[in-house]
Amino acid sequence: MTMQDLLREAAQLSPKEQLQLATQLLRLVDRQLSNSSALKSSSSTHIDTEENSIGYLLAHPISVRNFKPLSRDEIYERC
Repeated sequence: MTMQDLLREAAQLSPKEQLQLATQLLRLVDRQLSNSSALKSSSSTHIDTEENSIGYLLAHPISVRNFKPLSRDEIYERC
C-alpha cells in the first residue's frame, strides 16, 4: 500500500481509525527513509526521520468530512 492509497482512505474514517492511519503513515515514511541510501547511520537519523514524517503530514493534511478538532478542555479531559 502506498502513501497515496492511505491518504485516499482517510476521508472516510472515524477519529480512532484516523489515528491508526496516521501511525501507519509514520511507519511507512520511516521505512522509506530508512531504506534510503542517503541517510546517515548516526544518532541524529531518528530525529531527522521523525521531523520528515511530521513535515510530510503537515504539508499534506488528511481531509476528513465532519472533522471537529478537540477544544482545550476536551484535550485535558482525556489526559
